[in-house]
Amino acid sequence: DQCNFVVVHDLFDTCDATSLLFKQLVQRHPGAQILTFNYPGQAHTAFPSTSAIERTRGATEPVLNNDYMAEKIEELMLHVEQSGEMLFTKPFHVIGIGNGASIAALFLQRYGTTIRYTGCLKSFVSVNGYLTPDPQLSAILHAATQIFETTPSNRPDLPVSWFSRFVFSKEYLERVHPNLALNIYTAVSNPISKTGRVRLVRGALNHKDMQGLSSLPFPVIIVQSTENSLVNASNIDPLLVGRNFHSLWSHQVVMNALSDPAGVLQIGRA
Repeated sequence: DQCNFVVVHDLFDTCDATSLLFKQLVQRHPGAQILTFNYPGQAHTAFPSTSAIERTRGATEPVLNNDYMAEKIEELMLHVEQSGEMLFTKPFHVIGIGNGASIAALFLQRYGTTIRYTGCLKSFVSVNGYLTPDPQLSAILHAATQIFETTPSNRPDLPVSWFSRFVFSKEYLERVHPNLALNIYTAVSNPISKTGRVRLVRGALNHKDMQGLSSLPFPVIIVQSTENSLVNASNIDPLLVGRNFHSLWSHQVVMNALSDPAGVLQIGRA
């Protein structure tokens, strides 16, 4: 059957880079559609800000957390559907990657059970995701804020190289030279200012905690790498509360688990 996907990517990823992940899938399944988008402030977008007059009246700049982003995703989906580019009356899956999992989770909690998506929203897929930053990840994000604020604006490579230390696992760097890994990581252009990076990180640090997400009425698929140094598997434990789950440690087809609306499919890489 033909299915569509709404993809919420990780911090500092881009629409263009994420689209490449699904290129072969779309080629194999004509008619399948993937909705990807950029976060505010990256890759030729703008982030919301307040004017000087608004600030004198006590207004503050919006925090780019999962609460804010979830609302914007719903607005984007409405716009895309009204334009006729993609219909969400057809079956679709929501995928959250890394930081995107927390954003996708809040979107699903707020909008996923509404009449608008009933019968069409088939699953939530978390790829190395987290519902809220744990102490280790929070420490890294706090340090990232300080680094991004202090690096010169004319050296955009410095924030990238610093953050990439936490992206690449030791096992990966044993197979791929660090310089090549960094070249692959930055192969798709992401013109983002250091202010944009700081606001995205602060947004992640101010996510609403999604501990109560176990009430979702559709399958939850969790893909968690065992070599990930940023996100621990415990970050998704709240998704397992009150649900049956299946653990697959191979290349088994994940779609087999979608027939179990009360289950969670965990996929790991040994």
